[in-house]
Amino acid sequence: MNTVPATKKEQILRLAHVDPFVRISDTAAVVKTTPRYVCTALSERGVSLAKLRRDHARSMASDGSLVALLRLKKPGITQVV
Repeated sequence: MNTVPATKKEQILRLAHVDPFVRISDTAAVVKTTPRYVCTALSERGVSLAKLRRDHARSMASDGSLVALLRLKKPGITQVV
């Protein structure tokens, strides 16, 4: 099967949506570009990492994933305030 490789912008957008908590510098390293280009690519498409992070956290909280994640990080936490 012949597939066209994703452009850098497409890779950046995909990574931002898959895990919005990854640092811009880490995304730049994966895509092999500069952090400034990552910011530009996101901005050109109107993508806000802050909004993606907020939405991601809300979806995790609504399905209980956030509580499970917090328990992994700090075993003493039993509820989210």
